[in-house]
Amino acid sequence: MQENFKKVNVKVYLKKIREKFFKNPNLWYEVIIPREAAERLYAECKGDYSLIWHAHCFDCFEQIDNRTDEFYLSEDESEWLCKHCYEKRLQTLNELK
Repeated sequence: MQENFKKVNVKVYLKKIREKFFKNPNLWYEVIIPREAAERLYAECKGDYSLIWHAHCFDCFEQIDNRTDEFYLSEDESEWLCKHCYEKRLQTLNELK
């Protein structure tokens, strides 16, 4: 595992996202295209992006969302890992030592 990963609590992460998108509603148009879809979702969620946010595990593509307890995020935030895949990578790394 070349990249360092940090364990992330989903509830804490969602709170940060909620605040970030409330402070800057234009972010909706950067992450959701087309604009009409962003406007529809914004209205449905009353501006709370954390209600629809999700990511996918880099290794197995499992969805990471508000039903997930924890996940692992690379330092540069380019890779998301579910708990299972993170543990699998650690095990592989330890076997290589």
